[in-house]
Amino acid sequence: WIGDCNKVFPKITITPVMGKKQDKIDAFNSGANIYVTNYETLNQGFNIPEGFFDILVCDEAVKLKNPNAKWTKNITKISKTIKHKIIISGLITPNNLMEIYAPFNIIEFGILGKSFYQFRSKYFTPNPYSYMNSEWIPKKNAESDIMKKVERLVVRHKKSECLDLPDKSHMLREINMSPEQTRDYKKMEKEFILELSEGNVTAVNAGAKIQKLQQISSGFIYAQDEEGKRLTKRLHNQKFKELQGMLEGELINEQVIVFASYQAEIDIFRSHYPNESYIVGQQKTSDQEENIKRFHSGESRILFANVQASKYGLTFTNCNNVIYYSLTYSLDDLYQSQERIHRIGQTKNCNYIYLIAKDTIDKKIYQAVTKKQSLNDMLYNMIEDIQQKKENK
Repeated sequence: WIGDCNKVFPKITITPVMGKKQDKIDAFNSGANIYVTNYETLNQGFNIPEGFFDILVCDEAVKLKNPNAKWTKNITKISKTIKHKIIISGLITPNNLMEIYAPFNIIEFGILGKSFYQFRSKYFTPNPYSYMNSEWIPKKNAESDIMKKVERLVVRHKKSECLDLPDKSHMLREINMSPEQTRDYKKMEKEFILELSEGNVTAVNAGAKIQKLQQISSGFIYAQDEEGKRLTKRLHNQKFKELQGMLEGELINEQVIVFASYQAEIDIFRSHYPNESYIVGQQKTSDQEENIKRFHSGESRILFANVQASKYGLTFTNCNNVIYYSLTYSLDDLYQSQERIHRIGQTKNCNYIYLIAKDTIDKKIYQAVTKKQSLNDMLYNMIEDIQQKKENK
């Protein structure tokens, strides 16, 4: 952001608000024209006077989806005193329709209701099939009614209209698990328990079972030792054998990014490819920068990355091949990670390969994320239809 602002606005002062709290206070008192900071700064209790800002710009507005998050509440409070507000996001609602409330409430307070609960009551109803009616589903015509409310605030720029970027291709690669892997998977699926030499692994509820099933499909499972500490038990792993075959076969001469969801998966990769690049959670900035530099230069051919640790702010147009070893349920994780290679400077078609263990939770997770993408596409289409009808009047 600072680099781009300096290019576009060379005659005005842009100041990063970073570091310790006192450093941030000094930055806010520097008399700059533009202040660039992160969402976490808004959790630190700065007393920003009314009228201090003329415009508020929130990038990656998916981070504002939770109306109860501290920074969302603080930004909403500040936004009431600022005349001009802009939020930027590739997704209008990253996971479900209720997440549309908080970002638009920042743009125009109360546009969808004076509170989130008023919004929810107006446009949603409890799902009678959910446990204790804990889930909410849209009422009839809720999508179109909400889009009619917000469409005048939406300006959409499609990548295809702004940039001359190459195409994307997506391929599912289904893998048959080994008999041992299938046995472990079915036992956990039916009985919520897996017997290991180190002790039994039990899934205490349906959510935990989904995680355990995904772990088994990826060739490991998290267990506990006698002291209650987490340990990783590696299992039969046909998925990794398929990955190895691709990296050392059809993609042998290509740079590749491999995204994964669990630290145990990264550990499996490290044991076989110790000299390649890695981006993981809780990584030192200097280590991450060194790994990125090695991958950019071609010194390392493969980048193994935790999807959540690498989905924002990175550009890898030196590569056009991405493999998803595992997926999360988050559409934002998938969308943002795909965009790491599909950016300005990319000259080759971008290839995305999803490794799916056959007849497992992998396919259901992929379908769930795809359904969320369909919701976003549908909402954007509704907005475009509403705007087109207005133009034709």
